[in-house]
Amino acid sequence: MQELGIVGPELVKFLSRYPQLFNGHPKRTEELAERVRELGFPYSNMFFYAMLALSSISKETLQSKVEFFKSYGWSEDDVFSAFRRNPHLLSLSTKKLRKGMDYFTKEMKFDKPFLIARPKLFFFSLEGRVIPRRKVTEALRSKNLLEKDVDFQGVWSKLEKKFLEQYVYYYKDEAENLLRIYNECKENPLIGV
Repeated sequence: MQELGIVGPELVKFLSRYPQLFNGHPKRTEELAERVRELGFPYSNMFFYAMLALSSISKETLQSKVEFFKSYGWSEDDVFSAFRRNPHLLSLSTKKLRKGMDYFTKEMKFDKPFLIARPKLFFFSLEGRVIPRRKVTEALRSKNLLEKDVDFQGVWSKLEKKFLEQYVYYYKDEAENLLRIYNECKENPLIGV
């Protein structure tokens, strides 16, 4: 790592958190670092997270994930652009990626540039978080209670308590109905589709 110019507190922090990356043969670590560098990662925290992500998948699995995204019209550059934003994207199962891709493109009508810029969306549980929260925001919008467009990544990123405070309990006259919608949708997420 030092030969690659990675030194100082960031290296120490990463070594202490993820020693498994450095337990093997130095040549393997060097090859992994080179793969990450070839993907365009600068030497930063994200470089280490990309190393961690790539260490858990084979070259074949990586290529199959790239092919998966290509089947949705993404280019390799698109895939690696999203990967650079969130290196663990390619560690997700193809099943989870497919469910997310289908929902976000078909139901939410998110376009490719939107998803490439927000790979974190693929990490959220559709059934436990995305669909129920979408239904609540739709209910608020139908009653003209939301003053601006919803930043869905922001809505879905909130801790449950914070989401309920901001989007359910805040609207005192509607809170009971919003909570019912939310809970029903969590129990049966197909309601939200």
